[in-house]
Order: sequence, then structure tokens, then C-alpha cells
Amino acid sequence: MLRYRRTPALIVLAVMALLGVGYVFAWDKVERLWKKSPGEQSVEVLEKKIADGDKSAATWLAYAEALAKAKEYKRAATAYKEVIKLEPAKTQAKFQCALCLANAGEKDELHEYLKELVLAEPKLTMEILDRPETQKFMTDDRLVALKEEAKNQAMD
Repeated sequence: MLRYRRTPALIVLAVMALLGVGYVFAWDKVERLWKKSPGEQSVEVLEKKIADGDKSAATWLAYAEALAKAKEYKRAATAYKEVIKLEPAKTQAKFQCALCLANAGEKDELHEYLKELVLAEPKLTMEILDRPETQKFMTDDRLVALKEEAKNQAMD
């Protein structure tokens, strides 16, 4: 019986394993460079697109996300409201709008926004009011009452 040396095969397997591990770790970076999503565009580019007439929900959503990433929460909330006008069923936009209002410190505007939202989506309202971003406002009796109302509505 002939015996073959195992060393070359082990070297090939080790090199392939290293290439596989490198591929897995690098793919995320390569994919981000290869496929730029609309959310990765700058605020200025998206403002120009909107000014040029592209007022689709996807463009407004990318604009809102870019503003939120830039910590311009008040403007981001306004952009999320535009998304909600165009696509009223977009729950994620409603959620992010409320968080942007909370991060901007707009207690009165947050209350007005949640007052309308509690009737349509009480579970979402409860989820928003349980977030750390809104906890600083939970000393306000109006928001505590809204949370209680959302809890009661969600039970129905």
C-alpha cells in the first residue's frame, strides 16, 4: 500500500481556512463599499434630491435617518413626519419620529404626537414610553396619563 505525504494537503487546508475566515470578517466592509444604501448619503445630498423634486418616502426616510445620525433630532422628526404622511402604515417611522422628539427635548410636541398615536397604535405608544429616551419626561403627568391610556387601549 502506498502512503502519500500529508503535509501538502494540510497546508492547503490551513490556507483555505485562513482565507475563509478573512472573507467572513472582510465581507461586511466590502459590501458597504460596494452597495451604498440611500441611508448612507449625506444630509446635503439628500436635501438636494428633495429640492430637485424627489419627494418619495424612501428619500424622506433616508433624509430623516441621516439627520438623526447627525444628531439633528428636531429636523429628523419633521422628516419622519413627511414619511408618515406618504406612508401612514410605516411603524418604524412613527417610532423613530417619537424618539427624535424625545432626544430633541420637545416634551410638548412629543405629548401631542403621542396623543394622536395612542388611539391608532397603543402598543407602539407603550413601547415608545418605555424607552430610555422618554424616561426623562415621565415626571410629566400628561405623559404618565398617556401611558396609562395606551395600556388600557392595548388591553382591548
